[in-house]
Amino acid sequence: MDKKNKQRLIKMLEKYETKTIHDGILVGFDGFIDNIINVVNKRYSTNNFSPIKSISDFAQKIKNASEKSTNIELVSNYKKIGGNAPIMANSLSKLNSPVYLIAALGENKIHSIFSNLSNRCIECCTISKPGETLALEFKDGKIMMGLLDSINHINWNSIINSVKTKKLIKILQNVKVISFLNWTMLIQMNDIIQQLTKTIRDYNIECKYLFFDLADFNKRSRDDIETFIHIIRNKLKSFRIILGLNLHEAEMLYKFINSTEKIESDINRLCFHIQKELNLYTVFVHTPKKVSLSYREKVRSFSTFYNENPNILTGAGDHFNAGFFSSFLRGFKMEESILMGIANSSLYILKGEAPKLSEIKSFINSKLLQNF
Repeated sequence: MDKKNKQRLIKMLEKYETKTIHDGILVGFDGFIDNIINVVNKRYSTNNFSPIKSISDFAQKIKNASEKSTNIELVSNYKKIGGNAPIMANSLSKLNSPVYLIAALGENKIHSIFSNLSNRCIECCTISKPGETLALEFKDGKIMMGLLDSINHINWNSIINSVKTKKLIKILQNVKVISFLNWTMLIQMNDIIQQLTKTIRDYNIECKYLFFDLADFNKRSRDDIETFIHIIRNKLKSFRIILGLNLHEAEMLYKFINSTEKIESDINRLCFHIQKELNLYTVFVHTPKKVSLSYREKVRSFSTFYNENPNILTGAGDHFNAGFFSSFLRGFKMEESILMGIANSSLYILKGEAPKLSEIKSFINSKLLQNF
């Protein structure tokens, strides 16, 4: 991040706590318990091993086992709350933002791993047993291996039966933003989107911002993806839609909405054309080194605090989203909200846990002194 944006971020952080929040954010609807794992390369003793450093090295190990066999040792570092919704909600709550969480947090009652998070939410409702994730972490990325039996059954009835219509209406009346996260793994999400937005219209609830984070949707069928595109193009015109993507997701989505022009890997053009062709309120695309924002027919680019030795990668995008919306709810400009997203996710990657506002302030001040 350049010096000008760091100074702008510091000024924004000085005003952050004085800004009044009139409405909260609804975050939903997945939920996982994440097992953060290293893959062993060499084992030297009971407590000493060297991990496989990169995804390409891991892939080569798998490839070498073709038509043979191999043994792969996994070392669990720790377990933590997982799923886009709980991770984003947790970070938002640490940044003193009013969060309403509806997610897969436990069967009939909230699992103990989510108890601290539930205490910090304005409302916290469980709709299903959580899924499980084996998060294989490497220096150049992560491989998420999911057990999704419970998640696959989440649908509109799951939400209504667990939360109840009266309570859901009250939540919708108290939020400014509704987040639909992890579209890929929630097979019934297209229907959930349509049913929830219909409920908003049926009960004459004030027009909302809708946020979508698709997650890596490569495994979903063409019909599912085209249905989602049709929904946001044609059925949500009364809502302001914000779409968050990583570069890989942006490239895939663009191929669905415009297969004729090739602009892959040009993050700014991808961001702009996706916003324009889907007629969205805002689109942002993030990579480890750069974030692109398309808003009001202009594209802006922001450099990040890139870290070559991350403590954790799983959940970095969710912390970016949390930082962004913690500022957006307080009425900060889009550009300022992007900077807060960068700061929050960068410190999370460095620390391995959701940062507090005071920690972000110290982090940015230290970076300014370093002229980093």
